[in-house]
Amino acid sequence: MEIHFDVAVLIWFETHEADYHYDDYDESIVWMMAHCRGDLAKAMIH
Repeated sequence: MEIHFDVAVLIWFETHEADYHYDDYDESIVWMMAHCRGDLAKAMIH
């Protein structure tokens, strides 16, 4: 039995400046979506 499903992934990262004296940084958030499929009839290894 084949199944199809989507996986949403949130990626959050900070970029710091080289000079840590001022503690300046930027934050970015990226959303990604992956479409996946699998076969439930096949054995799965844990």
